[in-house]
Amino acid sequence: MPDLSYAERSQSKEELADASFAHMAQHRDYIRVVLQRLGKRLDEYPLDPIDPDNMEAWAYHHAIMHQQLDAALGISGYNLLQFDWDDQNLFDLHFDLHSRESGILNL
Repeated sequence: MPDLSYAERSQSKEELADASFAHMAQHRDYIRVVLQRLGKRLDEYPLDPIDPDNMEAWAYHHAIMHQQLDAALGISGYNLLQFDWDDQNLFDLHFDLHSRESGILNL
């Protein structure tokens, strides 16, 4: 079976839109809870909708949001600056990071 790109693996545009929205919502929850519980302000950058024509800006903003959150939580994260839609390992690391962050914040 040939290696499929992320776009080819995606179920549908609607599912990608749903995932993009849910991802941004989770980041907004992080921002809100860190402010409420830790008194620290985190920056918010636009992560939704995902713009496939401007992935460099998306990856940069996404990485900054995780770096700030991880610093506030006192944990180390991963280098998400070069977000590659076709790298399953990066998706797994990103999922792991969200799981750890959510666990710490009880979200």
